[in-house]
Amino acid sequence: MRLLLAQARGLPREQLLQVVVGHGALLSIQVAADGVITEV
Repeated sequence: MRLLLAQARGLPREQLLQVVVGHGALLSIQVAADGVITEV
């Protein structure tokens, strides 16, 4: 989940640990046809 959110937020893989995902948090991401991931 951290990796997907980091990609959606445009963060490099090195900053993966800076992404905070709370226990039980509801998050939405969208994957476009061209593979671009965004957080909605």
